[in-house]
Amino acid sequence: ALVLVGAGCAGPGRPMQEVTAEINASRVESGIVLGPGDVLSVRFPELSDWDHETTVRPDGKASFLLLDDMRVAGLTVDVLDRFLTEAYRPHRQSLTLTVIVISRVARSVTVLGEVRRPGAVELDLNGHLTLVEALARAGGYIKETALIKRLLLVRWDAQQNRQLAWEIDARPDEWTGEVPILLQPYDMIFVPNTPVDDVGIFVDQYIRRLIPFPQVLPSVITVS
Repeated sequence: ALVLVGAGCAGPGRPMQEVTAEINASRVESGIVLGPGDVLSVRFPELSDWDHETTVRPDGKASFLLLDDMRVAGLTVDVLDRFLTEAYRPHRQSLTLTVIVISRVARSVTVLGEVRRPGAVELDLNGHLTLVEALARAGGYIKETALIKRLLLVRWDAQQNRQLAWEIDARPDEWTGEVPILLQPYDMIFVPNTPVDDVGIFVDQYIRRLIPFPQVLPSVITVS
């Protein structure tokens, strides 16, 4: 138990005021961010027989005429337009096309870990949602078990095809900055367990069930 406590006593993540600008700079600021379930129409003004529709699948990919499947979730319409124009160049050197979103599904982020209602949290219609708002809509973090000072935010950068992650000190004292951390569709927030909670789980699963008289161990372990 003491080993587990010591392993979980590392310092906090980066202060919110320090990391806000970096996180917001990685956010897609304009345009519609595509996601699974969106229905797209690809129009070719000069080749109407190439016009077609496609749906973004759960794996984030979509099928396009004459092309291999392409991962489009996380891209904006403008970026996809450029990617497709380049991809069709071997089939026709001089080509113009237009990508239109016919229908969209609701956008959300995922909040997991030590919150009262883990799961998907939808963004507002204007695509606005802050980190603090996402925690609130997930029911708030569980004070007794949440290691909120080491919250993890994970973001997929579709344009650069890489994952970004930040470990953040998200304690309420850090919420007072003038500029909030802004989320974007498909971000993932994870609130880990406190060391005390980890010890409690370890004792219950690996010690209490192995001894002949488990009731002699206290049900709650307090570490000062």
